[in-house]
Amino acid sequence: MNKNIYKTSIYYEDTDAAGIVYHTSYLRFAERARTELLKNIYPRLLNSLAINKNVFVLTKMDIKFKNFCYLYDKIEVESIIKSFKKTYFNMHQIIKRNKIVICEISSTLVYVNLKKKKPIKMDEELVSRFKKTMYKHIHG
Repeated sequence: MNKNIYKTSIYYEDTDAAGIVYHTSYLRFAERARTELLKNIYPRLLNSLAINKNVFVLTKMDIKFKNFCYLYDKIEVESIIKSFKKTYFNMHQIIKRNKIVICEISSTLVYVNLKKKKPIKMDEELVSRFKKTMYKHIHG
């Protein structure tokens, strides 16, 4: 897997009275796509949360809006892990409608233990899966 594609449609709850998507809805679409990518990379993610109380916490986000969507549009969110270190990773997401870029989102997520309330090192299995994902992205 070199990137994850999450597809969805625009519903009333995502728009204003004019039928244009609220800017916060794009954040929700990105969150769902990010969750799907992490589930694909690390299927035991929910177990890690339940047992160890380890989660990824969003610490930084940069959004560039280039266009907008309307009610009933179909969109896709492309998610790619750009880099990672022991306790965090950087991700890039592109939201598109019919191949038109709507917005681009760069974000940093830190791996945190909720009991300790501190960043922790990712376990070796997760690091290995991130490496494989990035290798496939770089080398196709």
